[in-house]
This record gives sequence, structure tokens and C-alpha cells, in this order.
Amino acid sequence: MNRTTLSEKFNRLVGETIITYINKLRVNIATTLLRDTRVPISEIMEIVGFNDSSYFFRTFKIYKGQSPKEYRDEYCCVD
Repeated sequence: MNRTTLSEKFNRLVGETIITYINKLRVNIATTLLRDTRVPISEIMEIVGFNDSSYFFRTFKIYKGQSPKEYRDEYCCVD
């Protein structure tokens, strides 16, 4: 199966592009790490597979409506 066919089938089944699906998954994992650990945001970014910090911050804000730091400040319960 070629890339175009895979992309079209994925989009039909899931209702979003592969990149959108993967980015949402990465951001959801990042939210768990931000909420439940004190791992630095720069490390979380790398753990979840983002290599560019500006892209990570922009993508995170798109899906969560706030920056990773704002999210951690609001939801983190680890002392």
C-alpha cells in the first residue's frame, strides 16, 4: 500500500489525518507527564517525540488552549 492510499484510508476510518492523530496522542501523553511529574518541559517535549520546541508549544496550545507551563501550573499535583 502506498502512502497516499494509507493516508486516505486512515482519514476515512479515523476522521483525521495521521499527523493530527499522532500530534493529539503526543500532546495527551505530555499532559499526563506535566500533571503527574516534575520532569522539565524540555524533556517532556523530547519524550513525546517533538524535536522543535516552538512547534511543540504551538501544537500543545492548539489542542489544550494553554501553554505547557500554564497547564502544569493549573493541573500539576506533584509536590
